[in-house]
Amino acid sequence: KFGVPLQIQLHTDFNNKYFLLSTPLNFARFFLAHLILPLADSVRVVSERVKRSIVELNPNITVLPIYIEKSEIRNPKSETNAENKKITILAVARLEKEKDLETAIKVFKIVNRKYPNTEFIIAGEGRERKNLEKIAGKNVKFLGWRDDIYNLYTQADIYISTSLFEGYGMSMVEAASVKMPMVLSNAGIAGEVFEDGISALVCKPKDINCFTSALEKLIKDENLRIQMGESSYTAAMAHVISKEMYLSRFKEMIVNTAPKSDLGRSVFVRMCRFAALIIERNRVLRFILAGGTSALSQITVLYLFTDLLGIWYLYSSILSFIIALFISFILQKFWAFRDKALSHAHTQFLKYTLIIFIGLLLNTTLMFLLVDMLRLWYILAQIITGAFIAVFNFLCYRKFIFNKS
Repeated sequence: KFGVPLQIQLHTDFNNKYFLLSTPLNFARFFLAHLILPLADSVRVVSERVKRSIVELNPNITVLPIYIEKSEIRNPKSETNAENKKITILAVARLEKEKDLETAIKVFKIVNRKYPNTEFIIAGEGRERKNLEKIAGKNVKFLGWRDDIYNLYTQADIYISTSLFEGYGMSMVEAASVKMPMVLSNAGIAGEVFEDGISALVCKPKDINCFTSALEKLIKDENLRIQMGESSYTAAMAHVISKEMYLSRFKEMIVNTAPKSDLGRSVFVRMCRFAALIIERNRVLRFILAGGTSALSQITVLYLFTDLLGIWYLYSSILSFIIALFISFILQKFWAFRDKALSHAHTQFLKYTLIIFIGLLLNTTLMFLLVDMLRLWYILAQIITGAFIAVFNFLCYRKFIFNKS
């Protein structure tokens, strides 16, 4: 209404599949982000990974990592553990599902059977603590919330993070600042600041075999631990910036946003621009509108063929479905996903048709389960099923059909 510029700060990787499926609230946030991010005059993200995931929603993106006080970046790791026979593996995280400490515990139990001189220390609190304690077994210690976190870093030998998704991952930088060798899931700044095989050992989330192999490499090779610790420290120091530089970049980001204000335009013009931006920059909304248009066309054609032309309704239904399928494909390809290439359109259409039929099968299956098995009201069941299939279709279209890469 007032033409005031909008900046959005994004601190997580909401396009990550684990984020989308982790909670109903995150499911809603996924769509909310697709609606709102295109309207921002600028977006601040905390890592290049997040920037790459949203660049199609808004081109005005600045990467500014989470600030870490310089006073917290300690000198290289002391040798307080030199005479201790135990090798300590440390995780510092909120005890929540997205941190996937269950995988870390499973990996440690495998490693501990082979190397009984190891222990696993987990610092942090959260709703998953009781569940994790049940599966922990021996040599796993839960310390709860700690204020002396850097003492833990300097006393441990290996740092592990098994997060399913991260926007940044501050504990990685903290651990690296005391020359800890690290085993990390490919989330946040892992693979970006800390390169696999150079300054960390990086695994796919939930890859128990990879995490186990990486931990065993570090446990049995002290020289590798020292080498990886030195490399992680170098990477962290190259990444962390001073408070003055951080504030300067933050100020520049805000100042660069301000001139894009629409204050000089009328409310009507701003409203029109607002509506145009919603559709222009929002692939999810274009996807929904394209789907709605094809559904409307199917109903219209069905009516025309049956009531006006007198064609038997089953034949009309088949014909209207085929016509709507072509309309839907054209709108999704050329408008919603902006894929103008014609060379492989026939292959895309075959894949698209397959996804449609899979959706029909899923719809029937889910409706039966929700209504007949769980006794849900059929309208509510259809809403839930429809939402699930919409997300399924969108992800399939984006990744397997209209993926320009």
